[in-house]
Amino acid sequence: MWYKEARIALNPPVKRSAVGTWIADREKAMRVGARYRPWKEIAPFWLANAGITRPYPQFILGKPMQVYGRMLRLYQKGDIPGLLDVQEEELKNARRFIKTAFGDERASVLFDSNGSCVISTIAKGIRAGGGDFKALTFTSQGRLVYSALGFEAKSVSHFAQNFDQPIALFDHDPVENKLTALPELPPSVIVIDIFDKSGNYVSDERLCGELEMRLKAERGLKMILLLHVARTGRVMPVGEMAQIAKAVCPQASVFIDGCQAVGRLGFDEIRQAYASSDGYVFVGHKALGSMVCGAAVLKEGMEERIGEAARRNALFYSRLFQFESPLINSEIAARVASAGKAAYLVSAPEIVSLVLALEDSLAKFDFYAQIARRKRDELMAALRRFRSLSIINGNCRQIDDIISFSTRPRGAASQIKEHLQRLSPPVTIAPISDNWVGRIAIDPKLPFLDEALSALLDGLRSFFSNPGAKAGR
Repeated sequence: MWYKEARIALNPPVKRSAVGTWIADREKAMRVGARYRPWKEIAPFWLANAGITRPYPQFILGKPMQVYGRMLRLYQKGDIPGLLDVQEEELKNARRFIKTAFGDERASVLFDSNGSCVISTIAKGIRAGGGDFKALTFTSQGRLVYSALGFEAKSVSHFAQNFDQPIALFDHDPVENKLTALPELPPSVIVIDIFDKSGNYVSDERLCGELEMRLKAERGLKMILLLHVARTGRVMPVGEMAQIAKAVCPQASVFIDGCQAVGRLGFDEIRQAYASSDGYVFVGHKALGSMVCGAAVLKEGMEERIGEAARRNALFYSRLFQFESPLINSEIAARVASAGKAAYLVSAPEIVSLVLALEDSLAKFDFYAQIARRKRDELMAALRRFRSLSIINGNCRQIDDIISFSTRPRGAASQIKEHLQRLSPPVTIAPISDNWVGRIAIDPKLPFLDEALSALLDGLRSFFSNPGAKAGR
């Protein structure tokens, strides 16, 4: 093994609770990207992304905690080679399973602490190839993705996030002073809007037409990041888009952001999307409900290209076992050791948790989808009774477990979210924009799903019956 000869020192473990932490001071919590309520208070009626503040117990307890305890004991004993043996074995097993799930044994699997960090690593790798860097993507990605593409001088860890990562054994220390406002996007990042000026979806046909037009107009595109499922729940025609991108811009690498897709779409569809691209990015903490971590399945040869970022020391954090290639990993270890620094590991317990959640989704996808579909239909019928809410769907395909809505007036969306979070117990829905779009995630694994949906409707009734509310029923 490459690490047997390397003199590797590890940074001390970052020991955190498996249920995450919370900061009672709301302003500070928002600034550093942590929760400002204890988990027991918000967990029962959590209708945002599954796992975004805490994964499900079946994906924490058992093997992830066993791996965590075993690695921690080896570190405390000073047995770093033994610890690295565990790390290498667990990540090798995880990579083998993920490649089988995606139907490509010749692929390589890249790991990082979340999906945006994976995208940042890929963008740094494409940028390291030299020349001017231009990337194209879509709206509804989220500010962390835009920062990953557009601000490569900084890590996305510097931007406030609305979760705290559980366990995180040997991960980097949390950033205390995070940026909350995303600077204006540079001209090197081209963004296509999935909405028109009236707030309605642009049709698939028009979106593909605009993509083709922009690709023909832009010179020097190096990276195209397609969106498989938008945060609003819209399923994008990524197969057709990838075909257009490959035909018009053969020099560009085409990746698919599937962070909202894996666990929500059938795996035959996931594999087809991956087959049309150069790589597919997904996470454990959204539809899957595992611990926070990110992965990318990359076509043969793509990891070597991205590895140039590591060789040129362009990555913000040098993590061991982030790449699959022993050569790249050994080069990272040698560079860190020669600089007299201690190394970080990709956090194996989170990766084990991801695999458990992926196995569960593969085995029970149809079962979960039926529950989500039934509850979605019931909830949509109830939501349509509120005249100030408009369900966003248009003529585009939607996934089963997300309902997005716009409001009249537009500012009511953020007011509704705040009102629901002030209830006891609070109901938590996910924001999509600051002022006009909200999202409800119907999580079929949520133990209190019926109670949560009932509390949501009661909260909406109380909001719209309030004489001070700016929108009426």
